[in-house]
Amino acid sequence: MAADVRAVRLRSRTPWDVAVEETARPEPGPGQVAIRTEAVGLCGSDVHAVRADAGYEWVPAGVVLGHEAVGTVLSGPLAGTRVVPISIDGCGACADCRAGDTHYCADRDCAGMHFDGGLAEVFVYPADRLHVLADQSLPAPVAALLEPAAVAAQALSRLGGPLAGRRIGISGPGAIGLLSGALALFEGAEVTIVGPPEGAESRMASALALGMRPDTGETGFDYWLDASGAGIAVAAALPRIRRGGAMVVPAMFPRPVELDFNLLVRGQVRLQGTYAAVREDYARAERMLSARAGDLAGIVEEFALEDAVTALRKAAAAEVVKPVVVL
Repeated sequence: MAADVRAVRLRSRTPWDVAVEETARPEPGPGQVAIRTEAVGLCGSDVHAVRADAGYEWVPAGVVLGHEAVGTVLSGPLAGTRVVPISIDGCGACADCRAGDTHYCADRDCAGMHFDGGLAEVFVYPADRLHVLADQSLPAPVAALLEPAAVAAQALSRLGGPLAGRRIGISGPGAIGLLSGALALFEGAEVTIVGPPEGAESRMASALALGMRPDTGETGFDYWLDASGAGIAVAAALPRIRRGGAMVVPAMFPRPVELDFNLLVRGQVRLQGTYAAVREDYARAERMLSARAGDLAGIVEEFALEDAVTALRKAAAAEVVKPVVVL
C-alpha cells in the first residue's frame, strides 16, 4: 500500500477551517498522471476560499487547495518531466473550447477549487492539461509563478497590439500587477506602477526593483492595466489614458464600481475585462520568467508545507508579496 502524503485541505466551509493533513496517496486514474509537488504559489482566490467569502460558496468542503503548482511527473510517458498544471480549463467540446478560448467555457473548472489541487506532496492531474516547462532548470519557487504570470499574459494580450515602445500604467503592485509589469517590460514597454498612498511600500519597492517607474502623475498612457480591484483606482486611471487607448482589468472587485462613461465615449477608450489564461499564455509567460528568474525570486517568500496555513494568513493580511509553499 502506498504511503500517506501530506496535503492542505479545506475541512469544511467554516472560515479558516483549513489544515495540513495526512491523506492517502492519490493514484492516477485513466488519463491522469501522478505529480510530485515542488512548489505551490498562494493567491487571493485561495484566501477567499479559506475565508468562505461571498462569491466562493461553490468551493466544496474537503478539497485540497493549490492551483499555482509546479512538479515532476511520476507516471506515464512524461515521467521525470517538470510541468505546471493548466489551472483553469474548459470542457473541450463547446464552440469556445474548439476555438481555443477554453477560459470562456461555461463549464470550465479550476484545480484546487472544483477538484483537488497541488498543495500536497503528491497529486494527480489530467495528462492533457499540463504545460511542460521549456526550461527544465527553472527554479521551483519561480516556476510556481507561471500560472499567475500566464494570467498577466492573457490580460496584456487583450490590449490589442504589440507592447514594444508603448507606455503602460499599472494600478496595484500585487502579484498580478508585478508580473504584468515584468512581462510588459520584457516585451519592450515602458511601465509606470501606481500603488495606494500607504501600506504597500515593500510591494512598490519590488516594482521599482523590477524596472518599473514610479508614478509622477503624467497622462497620455497608451494602455492601462488595473490589478488593484479598487474602483477608485480604475476611476483615477481612465482620464490618464490617451484617446483611442485601452484598459484591461484582470482584478476582481469586492463591490460594484461607479465610472464616468463619458470618459470612455469621448476618449474612445476601450475597457476590457480579462479572466484566467489559455495554453499559449503559459508559454509566453515562461519566456519572461526564464529570462528574469533572478529578479522575480525577490517577490517570493518561501514557506514549508507545515506552515501553509500561516502563509495563507500572511497573504490575507497582505504581509507578503507572493507566498510560495516549497516542498
